[in-house]
Amino acid sequence: MNPRPYILSLLSGILLFLSFPNVLDPVFPAWSGYLAWVALIPLFFAINKQTFPRALLLGFITGFIFFAGLLYWVLYIKELGLLAWPLWLFLSCYLALYVALFASLLRFAPLLAAPFLWVVFEYLRGILLTGFPWGLLGYSQYKLAPLLQLASLTGVYGVSFVVVLVNAGIASFLIKIKEGKAAFLGPVLAALALIAVFTYGLVELNGMEAKLPLKPGVKQDSVSVCVLQGNILQDVKWDEKFTEENFNTYKKLALSNKTQVDLYLWPESASAVFLRSEKKYSALVSDIAKATDAPQFVGTPDAVFNKAGLDKLYVAAFLYDRQGSFTGAYNKTHLVPFGEYIPLREVLKGFSKLEYGVTDYTPGSGTTIFTAGKRFSPLICYEVIFPDIARERANGGAEYLVNITNDSWYQSSAMPYQHFSMLAFRAVETRLNIARAANTGISGYVNYKGEIAAATQIFEKTKLSFAMPVIPKRSTLYMRIGDIFVCFCAVLGLASFFVKRKVSHV
Repeated sequence: MNPRPYILSLLSGILLFLSFPNVLDPVFPAWSGYLAWVALIPLFFAINKQTFPRALLLGFITGFIFFAGLLYWVLYIKELGLLAWPLWLFLSCYLALYVALFASLLRFAPLLAAPFLWVVFEYLRGILLTGFPWGLLGYSQYKLAPLLQLASLTGVYGVSFVVVLVNAGIASFLIKIKEGKAAFLGPVLAALALIAVFTYGLVELNGMEAKLPLKPGVKQDSVSVCVLQGNILQDVKWDEKFTEENFNTYKKLALSNKTQVDLYLWPESASAVFLRSEKKYSALVSDIAKATDAPQFVGTPDAVFNKAGLDKLYVAAFLYDRQGSFTGAYNKTHLVPFGEYIPLREVLKGFSKLEYGVTDYTPGSGTTIFTAGKRFSPLICYEVIFPDIARERANGGAEYLVNITNDSWYQSSAMPYQHFSMLAFRAVETRLNIARAANTGISGYVNYKGEIAAATQIFEKTKLSFAMPVIPKRSTLYMRIGDIFVCFCAVLGLASFFVKRKVSHV
């Protein structure tokens, strides 16, 4: 057996997970995203002229190494106990199937069909079985602002497309050279795509402020936010003995802010009690709103009771206005499987609840718009990784977005950095600023260009105030047409199977 294809597929998997914040360098590594531009080349060489089953296996190896390396932080969730290892392996194997199918189907199409097929499989894993669009290849480019602007047209999938096209263009050229043939189509297409995308991005970045309909001397419109990062560890957060102390942590942070802001943003589950029924702590939040003369947006569990007891439990956030009055609630619409509910509970009776709580959470529905300075809509934790949710909120009238989360489960791993980097794409797709409050970090904000404008360190107790310039409402192409680009890729990907080729692969 020739070990070379297996070594090459293994190499692609390693390069893929190193393209993101990773175990070797979790803190926004400066070099990581560049590896993505060549990460798939070894896999393309490995599957060249292989049989369908062999290509399937080689793709699975690449996918498994990629996702096992990317999602290693699952092992940091001590609340999972011994279940962490099998869950990590199962999730890595499941996600690897998409790469395996991509590699095997590519045997029946020209190599330059790779970006079309890759986008389709990325989209599928973002919607099937409730969806898990973590580690989309485009996310590796969160630092590359000109390329990032493509997301305003195609969403993150367009960025993934360009990265895979470059990989395929280089690989097709090298494979042809190895076979003693000349083939410049791949590199030429890749070069033209890069020129077009970067030109569009630079024009957008340079002309964005110039397009604002502001009169000379008129100050740019903005909304000011103070995010509160309590840095409260998991075992303390949910311990009733520390409830009052935890609330006082946020009280001290809020009162220590000396600048007037439009909104104080608390993290997900900053309140570990039911604020709707716990009058003592609801009054405390109300007092903070009055003392700071600003609305408070607080992550909290919420419950609905019936005569028999607890009926429904929600992952929620409450808004208190500057007078301290409760003005509305938002219930998280996309829950985390195994974390906030157990899928197929009747089948999986042996699984215990992994998230604190007495029952499965119930998903909310619809778009909720609040007003604090400007109109805003929330995304709680996991929801920010789904492009369609942010798009729905932007189309629903939000003028900025807020993301509240609790990433303390994952300790000092790369997960908080991977999570935070996705905000850049939601901002560009909607052209909205996104403010973020995280329990242990990273808190801050990403502006409508996709630039990380402010960020805290993880595991520090702090507050951060900032003013976010708000551009007049502008609908992006992605907001109007959604994932039509994926449909385009699906059609051309399917058509590529019917392309007559003179050789078996490229």
